[in-house]
Amino acid sequence: MEELSALIQGFGVVLMPSLSGTDQEPFYRVYGADGTEVSSAKMGVPVVVPEGRYRISYGSGRESQLMEMRDVPVVPRYKRIIEPDWGAL
Repeated sequence: MEELSALIQGFGVVLMPSLSGTDQEPFYRVYGADGTEVSSAKMGVPVVVPEGRYRISYGSGRESQLMEMRDVPVVPRYKRIIEPDWGAL
């Protein structure tokens, strides 16, 4: 329900799809233009963020091992589903 009410208030949603749907999913972090962490969640769980462009880090391991997407646009009242470019063994 939080997702819907935020969309009405001019926010958008970011979703990193889950790999397996289990409790073992890694986390992803959303960073604003100034580099501060705006939100984080397990893959498969949406996060609500203000309109803007974001950097998203995801995966498991140390910070230096995480994958990253830059300049991800989020538009009010829309859900930005990140196209998977990762896999697991």
